Amino acid sequence: MPDDVYHIKIKNGHNKRLRFWFAPVSDKIMNARADWLDDAELSCDNISTKELVYPFIKKHFPGEFKWRNELNLMPFENALAMAREMRRVSKLMKRNFTDPRLASYKRRITIDLLVSEQEYEERFANASERQKRAAVADHIGVVTEFYTAIADYIEDTVEEYEPKGFHSIAIYAPH
Repeated sequence: MPDDVYHIKIKNGHNKRLRFWFAPVSDKIMNARADWLDDAELSCDNISTKELVYPFIKKHFPGEFKWRNELNLMPFENALAMAREMRRVSKLMKRNFTDPRLASYKRRITIDLLVSEQEYEERFANASERQKRAAVADHIGVVTEFYTAIADYIEDTVEEYEPKGFHSIAIYAPH
């Protein structure tokens, strides 16, 4: 199944079924003088985001990232640095997936994150580890598309909401 058929679940707006959320935050929201902007959220598949995006969050998050739906605020400056790094890694993955600089990212990418459950059961459940690694390389467009979507969201959110007094991206993660 080609990459353009399967995509990691990611939706604009609040989606309670996709439980890894990004949202812009202002002081008014933090002081309960304004509501959360559900329409401005980005909702992502929990497992895929944890495995594929957390390495970027860990590197750019100021302080200790908290799980279990705790409020994590990433200042816009850090979020933009994270988006730039996601774009660099994505470009490198497209250009040279065997580059050793990708090793720490590639360790977290498994074929079951990149294909539908049905395709995984049909084609990869009984595959060897070598075949699964080769399949990851064949489906890397799913990852690069996911990284690009998150980087686009961050950059667009900062551009739109920073002039309105917003300062951070809230990140919620279930576990």
